[in-house]
Amino acid sequence: MKLGSLRLLLGFGAGWLVAEILGLTGVLRGVLIIQATMPVAVFNYLLAVRYRKSPEEVAGAVMVSTLLSFATLPALLWFVLP
Repeated sequence: MKLGSLRLLLGFGAGWLVAEILGLTGVLRGVLIIQATMPVAVFNYLLAVRYRKSPEEVAGAVMVSTLLSFATLPALLWFVLP
């Protein structure tokens, strides 16, 4: 659970920080922040299985971040839409 929620929080923070540093506004700013806040991709799980690097933890991060996205995405859209 920790990895999934950490991914969403750090992604949002990084997206917002980059948008601020680059002075982005409008749609471009919104797209950057939304893309940075998306949940862990399933592709990460496939790589973890392939290289035998904690696939259980990665699967948990994928599941938790995806479920949390259902709750956080409406708030995120409210934040980035003008």
